[in-house]
Amino acid sequence: MGSFVWVVKLLPDLSPVPEHALGPNLQLYPNPTADELVIAPQLARTDQALIELVDAQGRLVRTLHDGLLAVDAAPIRIALGGLAPGSYGVRITAHDQRFTRYVVKV
Repeated sequence: MGSFVWVVKLLPDLSPVPEHALGPNLQLYPNPTADELVIAPQLARTDQALIELVDAQGRLVRTLHDGLLAVDAAPIRIALGGLAPGSYGVRITAHDQRFTRYVVKV
């Protein structure tokens, strides 16, 4: 009797990634804005979250939130008075992921 050799080829999992696994969504409005920015984070689950305002070079300007953020958290209103006009990033770190969305201050 002969021997058999089994060859198993492992293929990557190409199934769609569930939306909840993609991390937080972040809505910013109005954009552009003059004096106030509304940040509406939409987390997949209640978790620790860090929300920061960074300048165009990625340097921290201000920490906007650092702590527990619920799935159904109310929008966060941020006063932008005193900031120079320009492009800023709102960076959110949650669910072990980091995302940045940009806003223009006029």
